[in-house]
Amino acid sequence: MRQISLFSLLFILLGCSGEGTNSKNCGNGVVDADETCDGLNLGDATCEGLGFQGGSLSCDAACRLVTTECTAGESCGDGTTDTLEGESCDGTDLGTTTCLSLGFYGGTLACTDACAFDTTACEAIGSCGDNIVQDGFGESCDGANLGGETCETLGYYGGTLTCTDTCEFDRTDCEASGSCGDGIRQSLYLLEQCDGLDLGAASCESMGYYGGTLACTDTCYFDRADCVAQGRCGDGIIQDGFGESCDGTDLGSATCVSEGFLGGELACTGCTVNTSGCNWFVSISTGLYHTCGLTAGGIAYCWGQNEYGQLGDGTILDRSIPTAVSGGHIFTSIWPGFTHTCGITSTGAAYCWGSNINGQLGDGTLTDQRVPAAVTGNLTFTAMGLGDQYTCGLTDSGAVSCWGANTYGQLGDGTTETRLTPTPTTGSITFSSLSASATTTCAVTPAGTGYCWGGGFTGVSAGSTLFPREVDGGHTFQVIVQQRSTSCGLTELGLAYCWGSNNFGQVGDGTQYTRYTPVATSGGIVFASLHAGGNFICGLTSFGDRFCWGAAGNGQFGDGSTANTYVPTMINESYTF
Repeated sequence: MRQISLFSLLFILLGCSGEGTNSKNCGNGVVDADETCDGLNLGDATCEGLGFQGGSLSCDAACRLVTTECTAGESCGDGTTDTLEGESCDGTDLGTTTCLSLGFYGGTLACTDACAFDTTACEAIGSCGDNIVQDGFGESCDGANLGGETCETLGYYGGTLTCTDTCEFDRTDCEASGSCGDGIRQSLYLLEQCDGLDLGAASCESMGYYGGTLACTDTCYFDRADCVAQGRCGDGIIQDGFGESCDGTDLGSATCVSEGFLGGELACTGCTVNTSGCNWFVSISTGLYHTCGLTAGGIAYCWGQNEYGQLGDGTILDRSIPTAVSGGHIFTSIWPGFTHTCGITSTGAAYCWGSNINGQLGDGTLTDQRVPAAVTGNLTFTAMGLGDQYTCGLTDSGAVSCWGANTYGQLGDGTTETRLTPTPTTGSITFSSLSASATTTCAVTPAGTGYCWGGGFTGVSAGSTLFPREVDGGHTFQVIVQQRSTSCGLTELGLAYCWGSNNFGQVGDGTQYTRYTPVATSGGIVFASLHAGGNFICGLTSFGDRFCWGAAGNGQFGDGSTANTYVPTMINESYTF
């Protein structure tokens, strides 16, 4: 127990008596040397400072302290907490109070000499409300201290994070912005494809799969595993049960050939075989006993008789189906003849192959060629005409050069000498088109004047000629076409005039008389184009109507008939080319 000293007690008693002071300044409010107080001025004195438990200290008229209102407090220090005396504790007597019961997370509670709790050791451990995050004691936050966390770091898309009085996060504003896992697809946040069972309008089918159940991952992305198991167009696997004929690079066993084309590269578009890269013919030309065609890519194919290698496949085997010409050349036009063939490349270079008995291949030799051989001279050609054992070419300057057999002057150089390489025709005439028959060559100038030379029926009254001569009649031709021994010219008005052999009616004038100069075909039909075959001629109108005349004994007209016709006769089928 705290004891009151004898001096203090004497001082108090003297102060209480109010006697013994000789101060002349008592009452001026200033504590002088012989005063313990003065009015309301108690100096630094308190009941507690004088050893009391508490109470109110005052000053009497003699400027002495009055302690009558102080409480003695004799129980503080006796080891027993006297709550009536205002004690919270006394010594080691803390009652049931601990640091934990005071809201701290631990520590040792003590008692001060004034019988009040000493929480110093508690405060060192911390408590909710001290603005320090005690994560070891389950605090998520403390006051304004959120430990660096925000709504976004907690997985939400926005909002303001706050802290409750119990040091836990208040996520109310965060949740209003949404998060992955809340079961609601946040369409404003593009990273969320789905959320729980909320898939929006998506399904395996809407994604192009053939079936399956679409699910959602914990990260709000589509789980397509079951969709993938059902397959789709684009997965590289042919799903024939869903109508796929191919998928990506997987074409199954399909090829251009199996699809009915000559060759080329098959592709896959939308899981359907795409044949646009396959080779088919964009043009077909006929010779005496063989035919050739060109694909869109300039690949040449030939079929038919091949006794002299005129098919160009490296053999002399006849072919009943189109067979690729060897050499890998890209041609823009191809010209089958009697027993040889020629082609022009995109650069204007000419190649010929087949029989070369009279040098008709133009390579400077008399050796047959089973594959394309370059024509000598480095000329640039735009068109060719192939006759029986001779060849003529129209150059890019409009000049004509010929080579091969020249018995009838069909080379037009003014001689009858065989030429093994290209030789210019005489006259320096500029032409725009060219054709050849067995022994007759014809060409048309840009102005429409027709010229012919050689043997047989040249359309000129003089008959055979060793150099180009103007066709009789003064007609303006677009083009002249020829078969074995008959020629036909298409005028600028679209009328057909023919001359030459007429034993099958191929002149088309209703007779079988040979015509040495041009005569009009019967009917006055206006044609858009003319085409010559073996002893027959066909014409197409601008409406696609087809007319033919001449020999039909082998079904040449293609309408099922075998009767020759002597005037242009419409064929039942119509074609537009």
